[in-house]
Amino acid sequence: MDDRLGFRRIFGCIVSGFGTSNGRRELFKWELDLLSQLHEALRPVRLANNREDRVVWKYDRFGIFSTNSFVEVLQEGMLSEDVTSYSFTKTIWKGLVPPRVELFAWFVLVGRVNTKERLSRIGIISQDDKSCVLCNKDVEQVHHLFIGCDFTWQVWSAWISVFGRLWAFPGLVKDHFLSWTDESRRKEDRKCDHLAHLDGAK
Repeated sequence: MDDRLGFRRIFGCIVSGFGTSNGRRELFKWELDLLSQLHEALRPVRLANNREDRVVWKYDRFGIFSTNSFVEVLQEGMLSEDVTSYSFTKTIWKGLVPPRVELFAWFVLVGRVNTKERLSRIGIISQDDKSCVLCNKDVEQVHHLFIGCDFTWQVWSAWISVFGRLWAFPGLVKDHFLSWTDESRRKEDRKCDHLAHLDGAK
């Protein structure tokens, strides 16, 4: 992947028609040097003429894409050690809900949802526009938006009552998730509660 990113200038030239017999200009020397590097990088590649092309996900030993393998790549290459150490998030990938729901729940647990607090911190929105969109009382960060907000808590309480559960207010989103996946409980109860938690997080 890194090599392909290094040659994206050459790719852009080819797509736009530069450097061809019908192109608008010749390649610069530094572009020719880059093209030469690309040829060298491709030299070891051997094409199989008797085999059809297929899409392969190189981060899986069978070449098959999965949400779990995608998240593992993200964790290894993009996230800090404090986030990648969240081994409890592995319990998300059970196939109980659609992959996009599992992925969203993972983003919530590792604090990577684009709340107003995060958007203001990276300069997308104004520092003065951080109030929760649901209650307009507190700063909209992950814990508040998904648990601490009065409106959100009413939704959770109504959802939990459907399963006949009573529970105490959790301290953090992580604690909230762990309370639904406690290993000390019966497997059937954990599966039911795990599904309810992920479905409620949608």
